[in-house]
Amino acid sequence: MLREINNIKQDSDDQRTRWFANEYFDLFVWQDDKGFVTGFQLCYGKNRNEEAITWKKLTGLTHAKIDSGERDVAGNLAPILVPDNKKIDPSVLDRFGKDAVTIDPGVSLAVKDVLKYYIRNEQPPHLKGPVPVAGPKPRIDFFARLAETLPPKPDPVPTPPPPPAGKHPVRSFADLARQTHAV
Repeated sequence: MLREINNIKQDSDDQRTRWFANEYFDLFVWQDDKGFVTGFQLCYGKNRNEEAITWKKLTGLTHAKIDSGERDVAGNLAPILVPDNKKIDPSVLDRFGKDAVTIDPGVSLAVKDVLKYYIRNEQPPHLKGPVPVAGPKPRIDFFARLAETLPPKPDPVPTPPPPPAGKHPVRSFADLARQTHAV
């Protein structure tokens, strides 16, 4: 199960960084001062061929191999991301869903929502704005929340009932007056 690593260094006053980890995943999440997820990096396959999925609100998603920098015992270099544009394997989402049940549900849902769209090779509509995360309570699907922010659809103009048998519909105010006085 993923658990949150506390007391990590914050690089910015207007951006909060959170880190969740287990033996397979490292998840770094960036949230603005209102709690909106503005990006995340999900590293997976630790201790073997590690890979990373990085999503940022403004730039979208990238997939990369992690070059550990360890070529030999004598020279240990810093790890770097090497973009590979690989498609996301759905098994990563499945395992993340199982391992993320212990973390902030809003964060978990935000990450899963973004990954689901990219697995289907679609562009998430919320790239135009941040992914909201309000708190630890369970929340509905992100895209349902997005629909709630859209202005309501106007009510369709009701279709008038058909005129009674043997009567013609009113075509003008004068017709209405004649029908009213004819009764």
